[in-house]
Amino acid sequence: MVKYLGHEIKTLCNSVLRDCCIEMATSKLDFNFAMENYATFLVKHGRISEDVAKTFENINHSSPEAKDSITRYFLMIVPRLIQAIKEIFLDKRNSTSAKWIERSG
Repeated sequence: MVKYLGHEIKTLCNSVLRDCCIEMATSKLDFNFAMENYATFLVKHGRISEDVAKTFENINHSSPEAKDSITRYFLMIVPRLIQAIKEIFLDKRNSTSAKWIERSG
């Protein structure tokens, strides 16, 4: 059970950061870089802090059996990840709305 939970936390974190990167990538080069370096890409674009990126890397490099450390790291970054996700998707929605208004007007 501990191994399963650790694996699920890693999968969730990777999926969330990957989806944020997909939303933010503006070119093929951006996209390729983002798919190899989720946390670094988001730090580069000012969406997460270096601390969150390091914690994400700690989660990825922790053994699935080390549930306590994975859970602790996850709980440390969840509030900051949620805020970053809100901002990324809100900015994306606002820029899409602005483009639609420009085309309509």
